[in-house]
Amino acid sequence: MKKSIITVAIQVLALAGLLSLSYTVSVFALPHGRFYDLHTFAGVGDIWDLTCSLSGKIYGGTSGGYAGSQFFSYHWKTGALTIYAPNMGIEVYSLTTSTGSKGLVGEKIEERIYGGSYKADPTFYPPAHGAHFFTYNPNLAWNPGTINTNDPYIMGPWHRLVSPMLPDAAVPDEAIIMDLETGFNGKIYGGSGYAIDVGHDYTYLFEYDPLTQTMRSLYHFAPAANCYSIHDLTIGINGWIYFVATPSAPAVSHLWVYKAHLQVLPPVPTDLGTMPGGRSIGALTTGTDGRIYVGSLEDGAGVIELAYYDPNIPGWVPIGTTNLIRSVRTMTTGLKNMIYGGDYGGNFWHYEPQKGWNPGPFHDTLFPNANPAIRLAVTGQDRIRTLTTGLNGKAPYVYGGTGRVNAHLFSYFMYTPDINEDGIVNILDLVICAGQFGFDPPEQTQNTPTVVTAVGSTVAGILATTLIAFRLKTKTKKSKANCG
Repeated sequence: MKKSIITVAIQVLALAGLLSLSYTVSVFALPHGRFYDLHTFAGVGDIWDLTCSLSGKIYGGTSGGYAGSQFFSYHWKTGALTIYAPNMGIEVYSLTTSTGSKGLVGEKIEERIYGGSYKADPTFYPPAHGAHFFTYNPNLAWNPGTINTNDPYIMGPWHRLVSPMLPDAAVPDEAIIMDLETGFNGKIYGGSGYAIDVGHDYTYLFEYDPLTQTMRSLYHFAPAANCYSIHDLTIGINGWIYFVATPSAPAVSHLWVYKAHLQVLPPVPTDLGTMPGGRSIGALTTGTDGRIYVGSLEDGAGVIELAYYDPNIPGWVPIGTTNLIRSVRTMTTGLKNMIYGGDYGGNFWHYEPQKGWNPGPFHDTLFPNANPAIRLAVTGQDRIRTLTTGLNGKAPYVYGGTGRVNAHLFSYFMYTPDINEDGIVNILDLVICAGQFGFDPPEQTQNTPTVVTAVGSTVAGILATTLIAFRLKTKTKKSKANCG
């Protein structure tokens, strides 16, 4: 997964008027963006996924098994990080944001967080099985359970919510909801499978409709396709669902598209083939130009490639290759169609499609034309698992989650513009920025985020790192298919 909640991110950015803004940033501006190490999850190996809610809060889930997985939120304005307890009894692996059911006439439609799991506690959810699907209403008191009055409401393995129920996974403890994305139609789309190649029976593309509260399978890769997971989804500007199907080695993964809104009956997805260089796909994101940007895993020589699939051609277009980026794990889209990515080396990078390919270190003065520009996000962290685009008020940020021994939540302020192009970012630039974007000039604050106890719960033993942030205060995803 990426994680790019591109549907929510593009809509929020567009509503804020940020996608169409015209501004000039000198290539010698100091600097293009700022990193903030927001929180350290002591003893946690990975932050699996992040999603930006409609209110701007960031929600996430960590590794740790069903007993140790932490579901949390970060509030951009207060700096408060909330770890919700008691634990849900599932390992939160995938997340997305949408609205709830329609409800009564005149009732306010509230946002919902939707999630999928890896493993589950057999005491709470017999038998011990992965791929549980849940929904969470942030406006209600925390009370996890399996009854629809609980919040979060853990509905059970997604395939058991389909009518008639689908068969259990052949290796139930390894079954995962690999990724979730929200369509422009408000429906939740997901992919299931195994994280490792232990079977070819559980590779599904599925859909949940919050309005009717119904789940259905859209497509199943038959075991003969030798495909063990659908591991990444993104929603195109055209509303189509693009996803990655992962085959058994030595075959490489293919990009597929499901044209959801074109037919009443579920259509058969179309195989769009492999990347131009023939490498396996690691992550993807939808650009604001409508292209599907794709990053690969490393080949045997330690080289990755970036490319995009253009639905208007239709076809693939190579971008470039480099050995400065490791296997791409996650991608998301930001302002001015900037593509952000994270890799298995702990590197955070951004790529500007309108500029030439020139990979290099993330340093404005020594390497002003690096594209993609690459840097280590958090010292000591050897992988970035997830990225998502969010807004602090109206200020644009990318949020990320790392992995190693103690996972980190970090943020990246997308740019600090040198508006008057004098090579210095100063108060004059910030005043101009305030006039253009409706921000107050940033004020530098330093505090220690408090881990807040959720309603009716207890939290202990969590240490927070220091947050140093510049806050901008607002003024007011027919033939027998083969996945490889």
